[in-house]
Amino acid sequence: MLNTRNVASAIAALGLVALGADLSAASGAVEVAQAPSRVYNWRMPTSLGAKDPYIVRQATMIARIKERTRGAVNITMYPSDALMKPNDVPKAVSTGTVEMDSVGMVFYGGVSDLAAILVPGFVGTSTAHALRVVQPGSEGRKILDQHFAEKNIKALAFWDQADIGFASYRPLNTVESFKGKKLRVSNEIAAEVLRALGAEPTVMGGAEAVDAMRRKIIEGSTCHPTCIISRGYLDFAESYTPWTVVPNLGWLTVNVNAWNSLPADFQKIIQEEADAAAKDQTELVATIQGQTMWTLAIEHGISLHAIRPAEAAKLRAIAKPIFDDFVKKARPQPQATRVAELLMQAAEKR
Repeated sequence: MLNTRNVASAIAALGLVALGADLSAASGAVEVAQAPSRVYNWRMPTSLGAKDPYIVRQATMIARIKERTRGAVNITMYPSDALMKPNDVPKAVSTGTVEMDSVGMVFYGGVSDLAAILVPGFVGTSTAHALRVVQPGSEGRKILDQHFAEKNIKALAFWDQADIGFASYRPLNTVESFKGKKLRVSNEIAAEVLRALGAEPTVMGGAEAVDAMRRKIIEGSTCHPTCIISRGYLDFAESYTPWTVVPNLGWLTVNVNAWNSLPADFQKIIQEEADAAAKDQTELVATIQGQTMWTLAIEHGISLHAIRPAEAAKLRAIAKPIFDDFVKKARPQPQATRVAELLMQAAEKR
């Protein structure tokens, strides 16, 4: 049984075993750049706490980039909302205020309708479905790459950051249970669905939500299981309901001008480490979520609530028309409609 107090250490160990902390791994020597003539000091905001397993793994990525570039690429990571609120990050990457980020696709809806379409709330799609759409070389990835390049943003890698459910004071496992509840979500489509259910949603960042829930300004917040521990919800949350409120597509972005300023060998190193981290976060870290969920119940008394198929179908029936209307009005077209079609096709595949 995984002890939730040691989740971060467990993941750190997994990351080191899986990737090999030694740069001369058995698979062959890893390329290291020449001694630097210039140092690139980058800032990288994130949306999760420092002890969250995803952030632990990204810290390993940053350390390996620094080692392999001999200190030339020096990335400072700012966990949670330490540098800025997650909703402000996409614009900051676009303008070059920060060079890199990993806050996740859910926060990019403010600058991109295509981002919002990839991670809609309650329509029956999952993070795994969204990940299929953005696989390298796929039609969806080409559309996304071109779209974000126009915003001066380059996607380096995508990963499964685990579907987001609700940490709350009371169970939220029926459509009726949402009525009148004050809840935090991270994107506007999910908020609109909750309004249709009679809830009172607020779109805010994760660190703000913890404080708001602790003070009972809100009654529940979107979160994945390890987030309950790393953010501090464990101190007061009583229930966890695994709705896919938001498919939590992780991605690592970089400002295009910052990227183009790098020598080709540095770009290659960063891309290799980004790909390795993305693979690790999808294949290793995401599996911890399920283990953590059960440990929350057994060791900490958090009540887990299954969702009956009839309730899930009822909620999808409410959410899908809202999503379809958003897609119809989204820009740019026809790209927005096509991304939505690709997402639904991915959800239909077994």
